[in-house]
Amino acid sequence: MAGSSDAQLQIKLVTKQSTYAVPDIPYSVPSEIVCGELNSLVNELLTETHGGAVVEFDFLVGGELLRTHLSEHLSERQVSAEEVVLVEYVERFPAPEPQDCLEHDDWVSATQASGEWILSGSYDSTLHLWSRKGTHLLTIPGHTGAVKAVAWVETADKICSFVSASQDQTAMIWQWNQTSNSVECVHVLRGHDRGLECLAVDPTRTYIATAGWDKVIHLWSTVEGLSEGESFPKKIKFDSKSPLMSFQGHKEAISAVQWSEEGEMISASWDHTIKTWDAELGGIKVEIVGNKSFFDLSWSPLTRTAITASADRHVRLYDPRSTEGTLVKSTFTSHTEWVQCVKWSTTSEYHFISGSYDKQVKLWDTRSPKAPLFDMSGHQDKVLCCDWSNPELILSGSSDNSLRIFKSQHVL
Repeated sequence: MAGSSDAQLQIKLVTKQSTYAVPDIPYSVPSEIVCGELNSLVNELLTETHGGAVVEFDFLVGGELLRTHLSEHLSERQVSAEEVVLVEYVERFPAPEPQDCLEHDDWVSATQASGEWILSGSYDSTLHLWSRKGTHLLTIPGHTGAVKAVAWVETADKICSFVSASQDQTAMIWQWNQTSNSVECVHVLRGHDRGLECLAVDPTRTYIATAGWDKVIHLWSTVEGLSEGESFPKKIKFDSKSPLMSFQGHKEAISAVQWSEEGEMISASWDHTIKTWDAELGGIKVEIVGNKSFFDLSWSPLTRTAITASADRHVRLYDPRSTEGTLVKSTFTSHTEWVQCVKWSTTSEYHFISGSYDKQVKLWDTRSPKAPLFDMSGHQDKVLCCDWSNPELILSGSSDNSLRIFKSQHVL
């Protein structure tokens, strides 16, 4: 449009971060102003009122992060430019920094961090324990098939416990003595007829859910068989426990299971469905039908929503409890190949990561569905797993035999 570069808009700058508040008055700005220019404006106003160092901000207009000219952003969202436009600014999420690359002997297919420790699982049937700084502590044999999932159960001062699930049809509960740096298997969970793909430990740390290619979710107790006065876990080497309950309903392999709250699980499957289960009474509470096989699912207790990885290039956000509008609340598109894994931040309601066959790990903000905040490059082959359990560490495992660590300076 001729002369559009001379057009002006009236904006009002607002923030929930009171430290960075500026005068609550309208400002006249060019209609084609972009994020960088708005950032300069806010910092100039802050210098006048506060002084101090330059702060990097992002800007929200109509609930979405500004990534184009302001006038284009308003036009795409059919927001009127005739009135004063509210522009909210938030401190920008810092770029994750590459910290380490931990080499394995085979594909890295599972990982989870907890405090100072990192657990990883590989296609060569082994588990590995690392410090958060990348020091290798132990190689743990025991499984006879690829390890597809790992999770911490307890991380006490001296004795830790964790669980692993494998294509050998078993899950194993392990106990690690930090003082002697020794590990023993204290329980083998047998009950599945085919290889396992996923597991989840409930918020109370007393139940484990496992699932995989036999289309069944088994529920196990971490404290089954304890007598009064005994402590967890009971040291019975390779004791075969029996599942407390079994949940059937999926028609293909189950690729992900999570505890959505105490007494409730949510699962995703190659059968194109997401199911919410009543873990106390059994049975399906909610079912969502997608149009692709689901490879992974991550549940956020902060927003009570789920993100999914599928057999296409997209990450989708679902609200299982929603009764209005479309089932898919947002679609995030930037990957160029299948998305294999997703993981919510544990401290931010807006941020999550995804890993793909395109070798990329991406960090997203739900308020910017068209473009990720950051691409975390480095892998030489497809990304198989990712983790953000520790808010300070972003982990990703790949078929290039490496586990990469990025340091995340998390901003709430």
